[in-house]
Order: sequence, then structure tokens, then C-alpha cells
Amino acid sequence: MAREQALRDVRVKMVPPRVFYEWIERQKAKGGQVKFPRVMTQKKFREWQEYADKA
Repeated sequence: MAREQALRDVRVKMVPPRVFYEWIERQKAKGGQVKFPRVMTQKKFREWQEYADKA
């Protein structure tokens, strides 16, 4: 279900790399093998989107 919703209206917004690293650090996932999740819950996606929009 989550993947179907994610592929409906794909839009790309570039954010500076620091925004990504700061958000990952806030998620307590710091390290060399940390990867951005491919599928997120709607709640987690909204958190990311709000954080990226503030940057």
C-alpha cells in the first residue's frame, strides 16, 4: 500500500546534504552504513517532509 501511494505523483525537491545528515542524526541513526528508508509510514514521511521544508 505504501509503495503504491509513493509512486502516484513523484516530485523531487533538492535539499542540501546537511539537512539529510541532521535528520538522520535526529533519528538516532548515525554512522557509515546508515541508509535513508525506501518505504516510510505516512507519519514518518510527514516528519521528514516538515523537517526538509524548514531547511
